[in-house]
Amino acid sequence: MTWGENPISAIFAPPALGLSLHRNLFGRWATIGTLTFRWLPLNDIVHRIQTASEMGFNRRKLEDQRRETAEKEAASRRATDAQVLEDTERLIPAWNERQARQMPMLFSPTVGAAIAAQYWFLWIRCPACRSTSSIDLRRLDRHPDAAVSSLIPALSCRSCRPNAPFAELVQLSRTSIADEMREEHRRRILGE
Repeated sequence: MTWGENPISAIFAPPALGLSLHRNLFGRWATIGTLTFRWLPLNDIVHRIQTASEMGFNRRKLEDQRRETAEKEAASRRATDAQVLEDTERLIPAWNERQARQMPMLFSPTVGAAIAAQYWFLWIRCPACRSTSSIDLRRLDRHPDAAVSSLIPALSCRSCRPNAPFAELVQLSRTSIADEMREEHRRRILGE
């Protein structure tokens, strides 16, 4: 079988279409009427298809897009961080005041807002035995957007178990109860 008697050319281009196959310095070419196509052997076509499927997505382009979106999000967070901090400085003292007066809980600050404003300790009280303790919010494994009030079921008194009532939230503070007691003891000793 010669080059012009290729069975593939007989299938795809019947003789009535005027198929002519020729060869030049750059490879084999097929001409149908006025259109000229580069002739590729079947195994070369299969190899090109496999190579294209192996390449997959353009990783560098995807990484650049992800990095750009992350930079935009970080810039928007930096722009709003000052406003968030200012809001938490007003919100947390208002929440502490409502808790001190035992008013209904209309809102609750989030764990992330309390940590951002450096109110790291949540004081809780057991309604049964009236003991008070503090929890370091930085050490909790909770989502930053979780409300402080969502911690109530997990903070029941260990000495009142197995039927301990839910804990009462006293306040958010920058110091723990132990720090407060040390400071009070220091004042008493020094007579301040």
